[in-house]
Amino acid sequence: MGWIEIFKTEPQKIGKKTRNVAFHPKRTWVLISKQDGTVELWNYRLKTLVHSFKEHNGPVRSVDFHPTQPIFVTGGDDFKVKVWKYKERRCWFTLKGHMDYVRSVHFHKEYPWIISASDDQTIRIWNWQSRKQIAILAGHSHYVMCARFHPTEDLVVSASLDTSVRVWDISGLKRGSMVSKRRIDPDSDPLQIANDIFGTQYSVKFILEGHKRGVNWVDFHPTLPLVVSVSDDKLVKIWRMSEDSAWETEVLRGHYNYISSAVFHPKENLLLTTSEDNTIRVWEISKRSPIHTHRGDSKYWSIVAHPTLNLFAYAGDSGVVVFKLEKERPPYALYNNSVLYIKNRNLRLFNIEDESDAAIMTIRKPNTSGVPRSIHVNPKKNNVLVMYEGDATKWYRLYQISDSMKSNQSNDSVRGTGIATCWIRHNRFAVLEKGSTISVRDMKNSKIERILPPYPVDNIFNAPMGRIVLQCDDKVVLYDIENSSIVGEEKIPHLKSVTWSSQRRGWGAFICKKCVVITDHNLQQSILIPEGMKVKSGAWDDSGNFIYTTLAHIKYCNPSGDHGIVRSLSVPVYITTVQGDKIYCLDKDCRNRAITIDTTEYTFKQALKKRNFGQVLSMVKNSSLIGNSIINYIQQEGFPEIALAFAQDEVKKFHLALDCETLGTLLLAAELAEKLNEKQYWEKLGSKALQLGNNEIVERCYRKTLAFEQLSFLYLVTGNLTSLNRMVGLAVEKRNNLDAAYQTAVLSGNVEDRIRILVGTGQTQLAYMTAITHGLSDFADHIKELIGQENEKEGIEVEIPTISENGNKLLVPPLPIARMGNKNWPLTRGRKSPFQELLKGHSNQFMNVENDSSQGSWSGSLQLSDSSEGNKKPKADSSVEEDLSGEGWPSSESMEFSEDEEVQTNNSGSYTPIPKRGNSIPEFWARNSRHAADLISSGQYKVAMLILNQEIGAVNFAPMKEKFLEISSLTSVQLSTYAYLPSMVSYISRNPENGIPPYSLPKHKITFEEQVKLFNTALKTFTTGKFAKCLEQFNEILYNIPLIVQSTRDLEQKILDLIEVCKEYIRGLKMEIYRKFLMSEDDPAQSIKIGELALYFTLCELQPSHLQLVLKSSMKYHVNKKNYQIAYNMATSYSNYDLKPRDEKMVTKILRHCESKGKQNAQELNFDEYNPFVVCCMSYSPIYEGSPSVNCPYCKSKYKPEYAGSVCNICKISEIGANSTGLKGFQEPLK
Repeated sequence: MGWIEIFKTEPQKIGKKTRNVAFHPKRTWVLISKQDGTVELWNYRLKTLVHSFKEHNGPVRSVDFHPTQPIFVTGGDDFKVKVWKYKERRCWFTLKGHMDYVRSVHFHKEYPWIISASDDQTIRIWNWQSRKQIAILAGHSHYVMCARFHPTEDLVVSASLDTSVRVWDISGLKRGSMVSKRRIDPDSDPLQIANDIFGTQYSVKFILEGHKRGVNWVDFHPTLPLVVSVSDDKLVKIWRMSEDSAWETEVLRGHYNYISSAVFHPKENLLLTTSEDNTIRVWEISKRSPIHTHRGDSKYWSIVAHPTLNLFAYAGDSGVVVFKLEKERPPYALYNNSVLYIKNRNLRLFNIEDESDAAIMTIRKPNTSGVPRSIHVNPKKNNVLVMYEGDATKWYRLYQISDSMKSNQSNDSVRGTGIATCWIRHNRFAVLEKGSTISVRDMKNSKIERILPPYPVDNIFNAPMGRIVLQCDDKVVLYDIENSSIVGEEKIPHLKSVTWSSQRRGWGAFICKKCVVITDHNLQQSILIPEGMKVKSGAWDDSGNFIYTTLAHIKYCNPSGDHGIVRSLSVPVYITTVQGDKIYCLDKDCRNRAITIDTTEYTFKQALKKRNFGQVLSMVKNSSLIGNSIINYIQQEGFPEIALAFAQDEVKKFHLALDCETLGTLLLAAELAEKLNEKQYWEKLGSKALQLGNNEIVERCYRKTLAFEQLSFLYLVTGNLTSLNRMVGLAVEKRNNLDAAYQTAVLSGNVEDRIRILVGTGQTQLAYMTAITHGLSDFADHIKELIGQENEKEGIEVEIPTISENGNKLLVPPLPIARMGNKNWPLTRGRKSPFQELLKGHSNQFMNVENDSSQGSWSGSLQLSDSSEGNKKPKADSSVEEDLSGEGWPSSESMEFSEDEEVQTNNSGSYTPIPKRGNSIPEFWARNSRHAADLISSGQYKVAMLILNQEIGAVNFAPMKEKFLEISSLTSVQLSTYAYLPSMVSYISRNPENGIPPYSLPKHKITFEEQVKLFNTALKTFTTGKFAKCLEQFNEILYNIPLIVQSTRDLEQKILDLIEVCKEYIRGLKMEIYRKFLMSEDDPAQSIKIGELALYFTLCELQPSHLQLVLKSSMKYHVNKKNYQIAYNMATSYSNYDLKPRDEKMVTKILRHCESKGKQNAQELNFDEYNPFVVCCMSYSPIYEGSPSVNCPYCKSKYKPEYAGSVCNICKISEIGANSTGLKGFQEPLK
């Protein structure tokens, strides 16, 4: 009997303990009632809180979902029964009538009734449709603890602290309900009518007495005439009912404290009970003994079973746990084009071609309790290995199947003991035995060879080419049996199964608890696909896609890294094989099913990856691939012209048209910018048009966004001096920006405008100098008169500047070499992409942006005139555009082209812009290496963070920010040149021997040697007692290690050892710093915690000299606190070191003093010296051996399960319990 935990809430604080729990009949929800008056709705599959309901004043003791309606009912200590609508997330109405605590509530499966039991010694039945009380069942003489409807009959059972269990007949209540609904015939018998209306609606059918103390819970069996009751007398009683009587049949003993609740297993002859003795027991009713006992650390109050699934849930002081008793995965294996599986002790064969199913053999029943867990088939020899699992042992049986595959075959077999098995050749199989040894056996189960693996092995799996996969803790090793060598290693935690593709040198899919890892046949390349839910099964299809299932979805992934959802699932299934668009699978009841799926998405992606453009075009024509996800994927793959064929949203089409970088799509983007008419789109269009050399569109965009400075510069570089001169008047008259006007006048060489601007701003002296310099004597004389008039008016004398005739140079800008005017830059003829070639002849249907004749110029809403009536959000002042444009913008029809120019504009789709720039050295770095430090050097911060998340589960990068910036800044050197030129950048390479930029890699300052120096410094700081500074130094080492590029593989183990030592020191330092903080608070309530922290510090694996200091300090503390047993043990350990005479004398004194005090502890600390444990790095409390725990994927610190998902308290980087591939610091040298 197993115990598989599926969902668990966080530990509850005092006052928020859980009291009751209920399953939703269809959705993956549980309803939890709590002592603080709240009711929480959780999705146990996603492990998320859906909603919290709060309206009761006091503890809520019972909850229940309606079987079909979207409502639930609660009962609490405020004497109220409340009905809620969970879709609207509110209380619907409240039923009042009870005079004391409401202990239980329950819906009737057929009628609109609710039954409630209360401490007022009554049971009440309510009609939730009419919101009225329809019956009061009175008869108990003490608190009524529970009342339940029978699942099919008109019965109610109740339990009370008066030690009795009562079974009530409510058939009269049902008849009364039916009479009230039907019309009474006045011609009927009056006595019958009176009996129907006024007759007794309920009565006590049986009173079951046998418990000696109060009964806490009672319930009906879902199918049999049985009743279970549990009591404070620590007994479980099972009663059988007939039509006329009821009697006690079984008494189950085993609990040693009050029993709080019980529930029948809906499908098996089992019973589950909860008790205040902190146990949940699973009983086999016929044997009258528990077959499994689950021990916890808190009291359990209630337990429920899911109405249809193999799921149970209990509520206790520590929270709610959803669990199942047995694994539901059926044992199966693919055999040629059939599926072999075990069901009801029969080995069955399902033929995929004709979908026939038949039992071919009855497998032997194990001598002890055990179930078959897996099947391994040898198709060449028709042998089947069946692996069994019992309570404490595992074994296997080897069966032979005849070629005929007929039923009633001989079940002769050979038996062997082992932890796991797998086939390695057609006549050999491997068995993992105790002690991590592997034996190779022949078809007679004779041992042929014995293999000693290089690591302790937990499990083995099959692999192609005479190899096996060894699961070693959180690492997977591919081992070659013939050569006795390791082929490859990969960090893959919680491995469940391995599936290999059919190709000889294909890919392997490693299914883990919450991830899928795809690797090549040598375990060298790997792709991790994390999942939020458990992965159940998977299989390869013929095209190289791995199709797998989770609890709620069918998904796909492939070696290129693409992954996604194929469809949703209502219940989990286990894939056996995939053929085309059909998935053959088994459900949890071992029923074969065929599910048809839509393969369009991943088939399209695969065709696009392989550049199979014919298939891509066919799928574009014949399928309905739409949606932002597929469009984004196509765009990321570098085919925006294909994505443009799918896009419907105007904003998306606009961005895709810009990415295509052709004249036709640029014109389409311009039309879309007119429709969108927002500044951000005009700016993006202008930037792309400038890059492609389309001056018309650039000018229009600058005008729309009022970017006058950019517009002036555009006129300058294109030689459009006429428009540039108009910008001066526009800046003065419309914009009132004299600075911009003067700058434009300088660029255009218009001296007269410069003089007028200077005079207008009162800069008469500068105006005079400008006029004299440029030989404008008439302007100079006029300005001279103005200066004289100003002197007379102000009463001051301003000197007329004089200019030397020698060495004067006119300030005239150089004339543009190429005066383009309104024309566009010439474009070079380029080749079409393969997809564009295939689209030839289909353009009007799919890519109408390429060959549409209307797109040769601005058309539709995009006019080259100043009309903007169709704009939804005009951004520019129309008067400004009119003054800027002069006679208006010429239309494409009015433009004149020479023959060469016409060649540029016709067939715009066949032209591309000038060749793009090459790759920079940082871009080569990002291409050559996937190491986080190399990606940081190339500026790829997000990719580096993603890599660190995959390798070590990093989620908090704030501590590493300075490291990122340091690496990025130290990989290049900037050399200053002339003042008017930018600096020259020289990149520092760590492999200068290559000498070729495409194979270059950056050099880094963070090295292993530097960390060793920092580690030695931290050790010295620890000796001096500067704990805060020492903690910073050890933390810095952990921040640096993921960014070390290992030059050799030999450094890997050294780095792992360094991480382990740093973890131990950080853990100890944090406990010591926290201990001193608690001591400074001077709180007597924390004295026990202070003593525990001092004790736990001595358990850290420190260097001997440091451990000696820690022992000495803790020993003195516990002597002062009169914990003589602990102090004696510490003194004994301390005496094993080479001590100075003064210290030896002190130790001897402490030992004698502790012995004289009887070696007793005054404080009861959370410490068991005979039970191995590790300290939780968050709560600083013990995790004893065998207790569940989670690790930090980076520093391997241990935590209690409730801290999963938090940031590690030691490294401050990684997420506790996250899946990771492990640190990969070694970088293969490029050749």
